[in-house]
Amino acid sequence: MGLLDTIIGSVLGGNNPNQGALGSILGSLLQSQGGVGGLVQKMNQAGLGDVVSSWVGGGSNHTVEPGQLGQVLGRDQVDQWSQQTGMSHDTILSQLSKILPHAVDQMTPGGQVPPDGQSTSPFDAPGLELKS
Repeated sequence: MGLLDTIIGSVLGGNNPNQGALGSILGSLLQSQGGVGGLVQKMNQAGLGDVVSSWVGGGSNHTVEPGQLGQVLGRDQVDQWSQQTGMSHDTILSQLSKILPHAVDQMTPGGQVPPDGQSTSPFDAPGLELKS
């Protein structure tokens, strides 16, 4: 079991039938944003700086509402993931809103966002691409 499976399993429970699809979505999300740094920047620009800063820094992770996350990611992107995975729009956003705080926390050791082009991401592993 890789770090990705561990993060998703610890947040959603080990028997979640969407675990593989969520791993692919997370990989796609980070790739499309330019890594964790790009995601942090986009969330800051959307007015969620306090939320995402809590994920990067020490201490407890603040929650992000599925609707807020949907505004950051954009409906077209979430619709594409929905079509590719068969998961509903609401399910994707609900589960991502639970997983992302923990995933970003794990990808920013010592409270540091990796520089552009570098990543400590468990989602950089091959084989995490969404199938069309």
